[in-house]
Parts: sequence; C-alpha cells; structure tokens
Amino acid sequence: MEDLSSIVGLQVIATDEGKQLGSVSQALVDLAAGKLVAVALGKKAVLAEDIEVIGPDALMVSSSDKAKSRAGLKKQLAGAADVLESPPQVVTDKGTSLGHLASVHLDPATKDIVRYEVTGGALRDAIEGVVSLPTLEGTVHGEDTIVVPHEAARQHLLQTRGGLRGQLARIGSVFQTRYQQASERSQELRQQGGEQLKAGAQKARDGASKLTEQAHRRMQEMTDEPAQEDSEAPAQQDADGQEPE
Repeated sequence: MEDLSSIVGLQVIATDEGKQLGSVSQALVDLAAGKLVAVALGKKAVLAEDIEVIGPDALMVSSSDKAKSRAGLKKQLAGAADVLESPPQVVTDKGTSLGHLASVHLDPATKDIVRYEVTGGALRDAIEGVVSLPTLEGTVHGEDTIVVPHEAARQHLLQTRGGLRGQLARIGSVFQTRYQQASERSQELRQQGGEQLKAGAQKARDGASKLTEQAHRRMQEMTDEPAQEDSEAPAQQDADGQEPE
C-alpha cells in the first residue's frame, strides 16, 4: 500500500525506448469510484490503466505514446481531481462534517484506493483520532467537497474504533500515562538539577576557601619579609668598630 503523495515527483519511463517521459506533477483520483484515474506530467497525462508498474522510484509504461494531451483525455479525466493540492472537505449526507482529506492510500498493483484519512485539526485529532474511511458506495466526489453516506460511515467508525466512548476512554488512558511519565521525568530532572546546584555551590565554596587561604598565606609572607630582613641585617657599629652599648 502506497501513500498517494509518494507518487508525485516520480519519473514516468517508457520501457520500449528506455525514455523518461517526465515526472508526475499530479495524481488524479476519483474517490467515488475508489480509483487512481491518471497521473499528470504537466500538460500531458498517463491513464492509470496504461501504467504497468508503480515502483518505488519510477512509474513504468510500455511506450511513450501512453503520455497524451490532457485536452485529448478530457472525457476520461472527468470526475478525477488532485485531492493533494487542495484537500476537499468531507461531510456526510446528513450534514455532519468529518474534516478535510488528509491522505490517500493506494494499492499499487490494482490502482484502487484502499482507504483515505480525514483530519479535523491537531486538537480534534488528539482527542478523537484521525477518521479513516474505505471507499463507501454512494460517495459523491465533488469539486471541493466529498459527500459520504452518513449511516455507512457511522457503522464503519463504530466497528473499527469501538465506538466514540471507547475511543475517548483509550485516549484518556494514554493521556494519563503520558502525564504520569512526564511528571516522573520532571521530578527526576528537578532532583538532578538540585544535586547539580548543590555540587556547584560546594565547588564554589571550596574554590573561595582555597583562594582565601592563598591570600592569607601571601599576606603572611608579605608581613614576615621585613622582620626577616631586620633580623639578618648586621649590627650597627660605631666609628671605631665597636658595637654601641
């Protein structure tokens, strides 16, 4: 299964000539039919039915004539859209908004859309989770909106997510675990920080004590030097060489 976005930018190569026909600028899909319809190469396009292989690094076609003018493929491309460039809104036929299309997952062998995901924004996704839907019968893929059958979407979400209540309970448990882990880590960091501060303070005190001792010793040496010079000086003699009484 491939993310549709991974196709964009790949080279399209004709196997009979070993010729690069261009790189994929758009992946055109029809979510109502659940199919990749074509890939665009600028002003040209290659129909999905003419793509022999969707590889990890290139799309292979049998010959260069498979890349045709998009104007000449107008009928075949009707209903197909680039959902990656401008993600459409997804709503149910009862007017419930599910969010905007986020990603599309493709079976590279069959070119079928396996599923697509809908996001309601970072906060909503964190609380409720990203909505993942298969191709549902009765889906309408419009110009800027995808309309899905409400009841079919609801049943699918209940089956795959265990109901909203169960989903919220699981997410609450995850949040609680993460909060506990964060609290424990925070306490550990505070403890380490306290120990580091204590060690730093002790080091500073030791340094100050050492400097004080050095200063005291130097002062002592300076005050002892004159007395030492006096004691070593020769006794003063009078004019006739006798020491004064």
